[in-house]
Amino acid sequence: MTKKERRARLLIAGGLVCAFVCFVGWVVWSLYMAENGNHKPEAIAYEEIVFTSKDISSLEFALNGQVLTFPTTVKELEDAGYTLDVPYQNEVLQGSNGTVYCAVNCSARNGEGSMIRFSACNLSKESKPIEECEIENISAEDALFILCNGVSLESSYEEVIAIMGEPDEYEEEG
Repeated sequence: MTKKERRARLLIAGGLVCAFVCFVGWVVWSLYMAENGNHKPEAIAYEEIVFTSKDISSLEFALNGQVLTFPTTVKELEDAGYTLDVPYQNEVLQGSNGTVYCAVNCSARNGEGSMIRFSACNLSKESKPIEECEIENISAEDALFILCNGVSLESSYEEVIAIMGEPDEYEEEG
């Protein structure tokens, strides 16, 4: 067997091993998600959530009934029952140089399997652990997210208008 043939066989064998490992990983992930997958928690009535204000300028919101206020930190999400997914635990974000700041897109889950995605950012000049970093935005696909005035991800257009009033202007999309 020539050197070129050996190389070709090794490449093919390596590709087959890689494909097999990927397939096994997909099967394990599928089984895990089937057993522990994301699910929407039981609905919590807006009236049951204790907000300090119904004024939207208070920047209060609730995730699965836990009231938080912007600006909030990763630690406050953890205190509300969310655990950072493994790749983000023990991460340290570099400090800002005044023009650019460090941010990382994260995900976290609570004990009920509800997942949120968010960006954690470090606006200070010093590096700090991710738990001390501020939350820049939150995406709560399967969590119950409610603003202090009652607007939620499930609110219809009509409900939003009834709560917030008519917008000052409309923007038409192309």
